[in-house]
Parts: sequence; structure tokens; C-alpha cells
Amino acid sequence: MKKRLMPLVALLLVISLGTLGCPPADEPPAPPVAPTVELERIEVANFHALDEEFPADSARVRGFMDLATVLNITNPNAYPMMLDDVMFTLALEAAPGVLLELHTPIYYEDMWIPAKMTNQVRVEALFDSRMALLALMVAHGITVEELGLAPADLIKTWWAEIGEFKYVIEVRAGMATFVTPDGEIVRSSFDGSWGGN
Repeated sequence: MKKRLMPLVALLLVISLGTLGCPPADEPPAPPVAPTVELERIEVANFHALDEEFPADSARVRGFMDLATVLNITNPNAYPMMLDDVMFTLALEAAPGVLLELHTPIYYEDMWIPAKMTNQVRVEALFDSRMALLALMVAHGITVEELGLAPADLIKTWWAEIGEFKYVIEVRAGMATFVTPDGEIVRSSFDGSWGGN
């Protein structure tokens, strides 16, 4: 009886000693690192010039410029991350060192960013001359008055100089939300500036 048990005991001893030094099979993954978001460029995606009568009939005769903000999103993790949303504010230069916040675009389309890779996201923001005029007169009225500027003249300058980006456009208070394959949420903040040539 003892001779029959000895090989079995030896086998169990070898198996148990062999598994003592092995790490657990299901180690928890490292906590996710928030992907980085950087401004690549701002482009004029579409444009409609101001009418000669602006702002005399600004409610009827409008101009617009559609600005596309291109962002580079880099995933440093060893697994893919889903971009859930992006939000930021665009501020246009009214005078040297003075920028006025005029638009807050939000991007809600989900996009998977592969591990250790960079994707680009293009977020468009439509600037309407009537809405910009109202923003300058109401939200930024005191600042514009202190600068000694007329809101309509400032809009004319923005529309005339956007092709060459002669004034600075800032991306402010940017926030991007990401989701891991396991559903964990991480966020990245970002900002940047473009133009001023």
C-alpha cells in the first residue's frame, strides 16, 4: 500500500512546488493612462463672405466661416481606448493679447484609438456673423468697448483675415473622455493656439 502511495505523493509534491513560484494567471492590468490630445491645426472648412451691407441688415444678410479644428490623439496604453467625446472653446483675438471666447464645439462620435497609436479627430465649428455680432455686443460688450472697437468692424476684420490666419485662435478648456475595454473612464485636458501670422 505504501509503495503505491509514494509515486502519487511525489507527483503531488512536484506539482505543488512547481506552482508556488508562478505568478497568478489573472494579474490585474495596469491602470489606464489618459491619452494625450494636441492641436495639430485649424483649417477653414467652408466660408461665405460678409455682404457689403453688413451689419445694416445683419439678421437677413449673413456671412459664415466654418473652422475645422484637427486634434492628434495618442493612446500610450497597451490596449485600445475609445474616445467618447471632446469639448473645447474657441477664442478669437480681438487685440494683441486679448482673445474673446465665441464658440464651444462638442464632438460625440465614438472612435477607437489602437494601442500605442495616434488618430486624428476633426471637429468643425460654424461661426455665423449674426451670432458673433450678438456675442460681441452682449457677452463681450464691456471688453469690446474698453478696447475702443466696434463689434461690426471686429467681425469684418475676422472675416477678411481668416484665410491667412493673421490673428490668433486659441483652443481653451479642452476636455476629452475615454473609455477602456473594461468600461473604466479617464479624461484628458488640452489647449493650444493657431495663427497670428
